Amino acid sequence: MAPGEAPSPGLAPVFADPRLVQRTTEIVLKTCDGIARRFVSREARLSGADDKTVARVDAQAALPAPAKELMVETSPDVAVALGITPEMFPIGTFLGALGLWATGGR
Repeated sequence: MAPGEAPSPGLAPVFADPRLVQRTTEIVLKTCDGIARRFVSREARLSGADDKTVARVDAQAALPAPAKELMVETSPDVAVALGITPEMFPIGTFLGALGLWATGGR
């Protein structure tokens, strides 16, 4: 479809490539997991926790692998359910990555 061209009312919407959605979801989840773990570990250290306690708190703050796998696997279906189109997906990804970076997701 050419830029500015509207889809025919009889055509089903086209969504982003499922593998691209999954890879992007995996990266975003990994970044969010890192932010959460760093925050919790830093707060534990600031409260005087020893290294063993910091390691335990860090492990407990981690996104469980089964939950991450499920979120990655179902992310294309979630994108479709939310009506995220190929045109919207890169914009959302860009803004999400920018937001993660700005809030400490480096």
